Amino acid sequence: MNQDNVISISNNLSVKELSAIIEAYLFAQNRRLSVDQLSNFLNQPKGIVRKSLHHLADKLKEDGRGLMLNWINDYVQLGIKKQYQASISSIQSDASNVLTMIIDEFTYVQKLRGSANSTIKNYKRFLTKFMKTVNKPVESITTRDIRFFLSGEEAKGNLKSTIANKISILKSFFSWLMTDELIEKNPMMKINNPQIVNNEVKFLTHEEVERVREATDKLIDKVLFEVLYSSGIRVSEAEALDWDDIDFNNKSLHVKNGKGSKSRDTLLSTKAILLLQRYRESREDENEWVFQSNFKRRMSIKSIQRHMSKLGEKADLNKKLTPHRLRHSLATHLLGSGMPIDMIQNLLGHASLKTTQIYAKTNTNNIRYHYRKFNP
Repeated sequence: MNQDNVISISNNLSVKELSAIIEAYLFAQNRRLSVDQLSNFLNQPKGIVRKSLHHLADKLKEDGRGLMLNWINDYVQLGIKKQYQASISSIQSDASNVLTMIIDEFTYVQKLRGSANSTIKNYKRFLTKFMKTVNKPVESITTRDIRFFLSGEEAKGNLKSTIANKISILKSFFSWLMTDELIEKNPMMKINNPQIVNNEVKFLTHEEVERVREATDKLIDKVLFEVLYSSGIRVSEAEALDWDDIDFNNKSLHVKNGKGSKSRDTLLSTKAILLLQRYRESREDENEWVFQSNFKRRMSIKSIQRHMSKLGEKADLNKKLTPHRLRHSLATHLLGSGMPIDMIQNLLGHASLKTTQIYAKTNTNNIRYHYRKFNP
């Protein structure tokens, strides 16, 4: 054992004194330890350690404290006495209920501010995970707690952009807690966003679009691909799409409650319309939703993403095929064809033109074409 993990204790200590040290160590470790581990850490013979443990067990039985010593084979751990377990569980349950109420209230406020249902679900899922990991009342959470949590998320492989999104949610959450006077100090004040290098938008070339089309043999995959690519809708918007939202005559679809709870109309290609008609005729149900799972339910976001990912692999693309990449592809191709950027903004449902302008940086050929038209 590493010498740093061994403490120096006099061999002249009594069993009573050694049992007190063992109790403190077990409390600090808050986990199950073997007699061998305790013997090595305390640098004491196993016989003395075992004798001290029995002394500690007897002592905890006799006094009025709520702790007891649990033996499992040759392992020991401090535990809660049975007569107090129900009370502790009740306290923990009450604390959990309070946290749930706080998170519910916060997400309700976000809903009133116009956040989409998918955003609300994401907030709730993330904040529940955060509070469970930190395991503290909101008023006790420190900046250091949050840094430890974020470093743990980064260690799990989260991208900087994902970390930045989580920081954004936490800043919004703790700012609301401050405003509602549920905390006295905002621990997010000293948390900075990670520096993110803006990479070029990743999109499919026209050739890659055709390769995907050629690789598609299932009707559901054909419909998904053409609708996503020709309309540029988000995957959450595709999940929520109903037959009533599609105007077959005008080759358009209506997005209800898009990002920011905003509605808009966007367009569909003739190919997408024909495939939608064919897909609808193949269905033997009266369900309102467009994209249906094998279980006759509305197809989930993950399922749509999985369909596209497998389709990309089948087409042997050297990049992952996602609904969002198809959205990027449409925007880039429309810009390359000469469509004004404000019209693309309207089709994609971008709140700010700055978001749409990232596509202008990706198409240097388009810049060259328009320049040469003016100045050969």
